[in-house]
Amino acid sequence: MSKHSIWSACTLAFWQTILSIGWLISLALAISLARGNSIGYFINDYGKLFLYIEIGLFIIASTYNYQFSKQNHT
Repeated sequence: MSKHSIWSACTLAFWQTILSIGWLISLALAISLARGNSIGYFINDYGKLFLYIEIGLFIIASTYNYQFSKQNHT
């Protein structure tokens, strides 16, 4: 496969990951603020968790996009 298809698969995966996790972060932030916690507390409490979810979703999405583009171009 060419570098272009790998790059496009990763770019697409990046935006898919951002969009899919955005609503989850918004919901968790709303719940945290409703409990009376500050944003700093929210970041300390959930920051690493969302980072790991983000990385995992990115790897899954980029692998899927790459396999899908490989299947369609051969």
